[in-house]
Amino acid sequence: MNETTEPHNGDRSRRKYVFVGGSPRSGTSLLGRNIARMEDCTGLKNTGVFEDEGQFLQDVYPTASAYGGSSRCGFDPRMHRTETSDLLAPEKVARLRATWHSYWDNSKSIFVEKTPENFLMTRFLQAAFPNSYFVVIMWSDVLPFGRSRRLYAALCGAHQVVLKADGQKTSARICPNQDQASSPACIGQ
Repeated sequence: MNETTEPHNGDRSRRKYVFVGGSPRSGTSLLGRNIARMEDCTGLKNTGVFEDEGQFLQDVYPTASAYGGSSRCGFDPRMHRTETSDLLAPEKVARLRATWHSYWDNSKSIFVEKTPENFLMTRFLQAAFPNSYFVVIMWSDVLPFGRSRRLYAALCGAHQVVLKADGQKTSARICPNQDQASSPACIGQ
């Protein structure tokens, strides 16, 4: 990384990373943009990729589409990336960080990345980005938008990955979808 991609002239202690993830169509894009607008925060900007999602900018790990897309990837155990992943080799982590930092405002100290599937790889992201935090939006027990029961079962299974891994992370906030709509302050709890 160089001075343009290394925030605060390399002062890593000031950096914080917020990763937003959750069920497809749960509001991750809106929440990610709103967090990025907060004081001293920045989100990925002017990327030219769908919803400015970091997954489409990097070449370190396969995107959700490699595992059936957002609605099906929760079925594939390869999407559950952890701190033991071979993808955490130092050169790959450096490449991932450099790629995303080239789209963040590096004068800020809080860096926001939103990809719905982040909730399946919180432990991986925690290892790659120390001092990171996670906001995960999960559907409640109401079947959303009349989606198929099979899809809903996949989402519930994927949510279990998050709930089981929660104790591994530095800081996480899991928001039922209806809470995010009625109380955006859930991200601050």
